[in-house]
Amino acid sequence: MIHKRFYTSLAVSVLMLLVYGSASAYAAPYSSYTYDWWKNAVPSASAYVPSIVVDGADMGVGPLKNPGDLYVRGDRIYVADSGNNRVVCTDRNFRPYMVISSFHVPDGIDGFDEPKGVFVTEAGHIYVADKGNERIVEFDSEGEIVRIIGKPRSDVEGVLSEDMIYRPLRVGVDRAGRVYVIADGIFDGIMEFGVDGGFKGFMGAPKVAPNPWEYFWSKISTKEQKRRRALFLPIEYSSLDIDGRGFIYASVSGGATQKEEAVRRLNPTGVDVLRRTGSFPPVGDVDFPHEESEASITGRSVLIDVAARENGMYSVLDRQRCRIFTYDENGELLYIFGARGDVRGAFRNPVAIDWMGEAFLVLDEANGCITMLEPTEYASFMHQAIDLHNQGKYDEAADMWRNVLRYNANCEAAYIGIGRSLMRQGLYSEAMDNFKLGNSREGYSKAFKLHKKEVANRTFGYVMTAVVVVILALAVLRKVRLFSRSASDGDASELEPMTKYHARMIYRAEEGPITGKRIWDSLKYAFWVICHPFDGFWDLKHERRGNTVSATIILVLIALTHVFARQYTGFVLNKNDPKRLNVLLEISTVLVPFALWIVVNWSLTTLTDGKGTLKDIYIATAYALFPIFLINVPLTIWSRYMTMEQGAFFTFFRVLSLIWAGWLVFSGNMVTHDFEGGKTFGMSLLTVAGMGVVIFISLLYASLIDQFIGFVKDIRTEIVFRM
Repeated sequence: MIHKRFYTSLAVSVLMLLVYGSASAYAAPYSSYTYDWWKNAVPSASAYVPSIVVDGADMGVGPLKNPGDLYVRGDRIYVADSGNNRVVCTDRNFRPYMVISSFHVPDGIDGFDEPKGVFVTEAGHIYVADKGNERIVEFDSEGEIVRIIGKPRSDVEGVLSEDMIYRPLRVGVDRAGRVYVIADGIFDGIMEFGVDGGFKGFMGAPKVAPNPWEYFWSKISTKEQKRRRALFLPIEYSSLDIDGRGFIYASVSGGATQKEEAVRRLNPTGVDVLRRTGSFPPVGDVDFPHEESEASITGRSVLIDVAARENGMYSVLDRQRCRIFTYDENGELLYIFGARGDVRGAFRNPVAIDWMGEAFLVLDEANGCITMLEPTEYASFMHQAIDLHNQGKYDEAADMWRNVLRYNANCEAAYIGIGRSLMRQGLYSEAMDNFKLGNSREGYSKAFKLHKKEVANRTFGYVMTAVVVVILALAVLRKVRLFSRSASDGDASELEPMTKYHARMIYRAEEGPITGKRIWDSLKYAFWVICHPFDGFWDLKHERRGNTVSATIILVLIALTHVFARQYTGFVLNKNDPKRLNVLLEISTVLVPFALWIVVNWSLTTLTDGKGTLKDIYIATAYALFPIFLINVPLTIWSRYMTMEQGAFFTFFRVLSLIWAGWLVFSGNMVTHDFEGGKTFGMSLLTVAGMGVVIFISLLYASLIDQFIGFVKDIRTEIVFRM
């Protein structure tokens, strides 16, 4: 039966209107934050504050019992009151105008059995996911039943299992009239029904993605073990919403292997087209910050609802910590609000969200209430900036983003928005500065590429003129030098060509005490070693062309090169947080593995007839690492002028330096110990394994020492309190 509620609780409605008129009736019962590019939680201005908290008694329809979903269409609100087996329909002031609890069918009067989802079309037709009755029920705008879409049937064998239990949880309808259903326990994707209500198949099926450990065991397990192991199941969708362009936004509530695809935007063919070009994928919390009341909550966010918004924005609800995350069309995090708690404006078990104008509505199952949250100026400026940018009003959009920064200097989205507006205006240098502040490497690379093109067009003539002048000057200088040499030494053809022997003599070190000249000659000899490893390492050991001082200088250069590259690699290619640089820690990441290699290699080779001493291994290994310094210093400088498209060259040369150094370490080890290739390879593997054992024992020893110190402190504390 349909109950009309036109005259319900006039006094309560007036009170709601008075409260509704104040957007800041309650202060936000939570501290707001956002994330920077390195996934650090940083303070933020509040984007939304609670303004109204309404339960069923306030509406005049009696308490809401375990409500499952809400939907907003225009200025009307629809609530699936699951526990009371009804759908409550109100206006924007929460005054009920219709409650659907029963309806006429050809056989008589029928009703709901735990309705869990509700959706309303532009024409006002109401679709209800009637979970207990295994069906979708469609009503017109007046609450009269239109049709019932029952349990799906398929003529194709294997599409639907015969023992499938159909329990619809969420429902959505696109403009063409196709019905999409998420059902409990269905892992094949979202069910699609045609305009006639017939089952068409599944769409957007998540991929089966076992983790590497599970995949490994599946390969080595016996048939019996495989039979006993649980199947790898795809991820189950938790909610859906349809935007104005017909795209389906869907959230995935679980599955660690799918965490980067926790939100999806499906086109009509079921392909995920969601942009994930932000600092991190839209997955909710990425660092798990919490209030003191949430200290017992662990693990990543569990997204249970999604609401598509204007200008490509969308918001997702995290059941784990009762927070709402809003992203722009590129997947850039805009703001976070909400918290778990019993205070007014916080949530205990939120199950659904939707937006009405600029306001947010959150349905709380545990409290049986709806909380309305109104945007602050901070959020309003952000929304206006995005809207103006999409309209092509870039100057005005940049001004709005600057207003956002007045409230929150940590808002990277604002810097990125300003950078985009400036780049559209052709102000590439200024755009680069803002993209850097917003940690947008992609935006910075695009602006830098255009800036380089602009500078090249402006200076090309001057640069080419200078190049021609320099080439002519060098040619004249060369002619003059050749003429002078011919006049003083006779025919140039009589000059003795430099032989390989003479070239090697350039790097020959003097015998006797280690002097500055001898150190310099030993350092220059490193160039010969890296190009002629077998001859070079032989001379390092047997002809003493290297020494510990030169090797130590090379090792220090390698360590400093690591620090230099860590801190001064170009912004586009450098993903390190400059504020977290620890010079001693960075140097230790070079020196500690180096020292372990030397000690472990010497310890093992002395047992296998190795001919190298500890000093020989030290010198040979240090010289072998010289390509890292030789390549990475100029590469780091060059990286400051690279775009993202040129990053492949950066990676290639860095890998080249490591491969080159690795080959030299192998060659030096073979020559120093007078091993054959196979034995050298085996000893190298044993050395690496030995390094792992030493690290494990060291960590174990440190842990035991820490526990012993803690034990002593506990005894001391006990004695102090006893006395």
